Amino acid sequence: MDALLVLLVVYAAALLLKRATRLRGEPGQVCLATGLLLLPLLLTAWFASDGRPTTVLSPTAPPEAQQGWWWLTLKAEAAMPALPMGVPVDAPGGAPAAPAKRINLLAAAFWLTSLYIVITIITGLAADLTRRRGKPPWLAIHRALIKLPVLLIGGLVLAKVDLSTILVGTSVVVIGLGLVLRETLENLLTGLTLELEGSVRQGDWIQVGESGQIGRVYEKTWRAAKLETLCNESITIPNRLLGGERIMNLDRPQKEHARLLRIGASYEDPPIKVKDILETILIRDPEVLVKPDPIVRTVGYDDFAINYEMKFWIHDFRRRNDIEDRILTRIWYAFRFYKIQIPFPIRTVHMKEQDERESETRDAQATLAHRVGFLGALPIFTRLAPKELD
Repeated sequence: MDALLVLLVVYAAALLLKRATRLRGEPGQVCLATGLLLLPLLLTAWFASDGRPTTVLSPTAPPEAQQGWWWLTLKAEAAMPALPMGVPVDAPGGAPAAPAKRINLLAAAFWLTSLYIVITIITGLAADLTRRRGKPPWLAIHRALIKLPVLLIGGLVLAKVDLSTILVGTSVVVIGLGLVLRETLENLLTGLTLELEGSVRQGDWIQVGESGQIGRVYEKTWRAAKLETLCNESITIPNRLLGGERIMNLDRPQKEHARLLRIGASYEDPPIKVKDILETILIRDPEVLVKPDPIVRTVGYDDFAINYEMKFWIHDFRRRNDIEDRILTRIWYAFRFYKIQIPFPIRTVHMKEQDERESETRDAQATLAHRVGFLGALPIFTRLAPKELD
């Protein structure tokens, strides 16, 4: 039995280390950590038991076998017997003291590691099955909410902790945690709410706020969402702030992004001709989607141009600036080839010579003097000063 256990543990550790070299992210880290932890535990149990690791790795053993440095003793209060008044406590007939609890540290570490491996494999298979069915992938927060309670309960069982005492003090602990970890719990609950609603998922392009930052959600944790901007910068937004802002999801309800561009052409060019040229440019662009079809509309008559609006769809939001640059560049060359003018605002400036301005000034002064003289000759204005008449 001992030899079979050794072979199984060595094989499992070798298999985990081999998988750790091929996997990335959390699965690779789990395989590496557990593979490196199983071998030291097995070697320690082997030398501690003189070649019989099954006796050491057993969480339960008779009291006479609970000897060794790997057994941790938890002191228990002695049971107080109910004795009559005046009888000494240590008198014969008293109830025996409650036996002390002992925990096998090696067994607890071994079985917790095994439990962690099993629950990681189960959650990994469930996440892979969910991804194959076309549903949103599991995030780290989802796996943590499954792993942590299982490992916590398993650790309490191995530690022989009375769960009833924990349940009695649960209300006090919850109140204390609610006061101390208020922001942490708010981030956790808001992140779960956003995930359940499906408003923000990993890989989505979003805009936070009315005129806020635009970025792609490349990671979501229990505390925050991390965005990658168009300038390849990383922004971390706590979930509680993300839940309180107006979020524009650019990937929902569909992945295709609609873009709008406006261009003006002169009144001398027929709108049908201009629209046909613009539609041809959009259709021939390799990154503009054919379905839905690009649309070109006449949207207004301004003072110096007829304005046209182009609506088209692209698949990669990150490429929007490059696509729009290529389209606008091709419009300039197409308009030049088909002799279509791109008008610009015109301002008419009237220039006057110096002699003409002086002549106008003398005429205005003569007219003013004539009118002031006319008013001064009237009897009702004789007492007014020249300034007042002016």
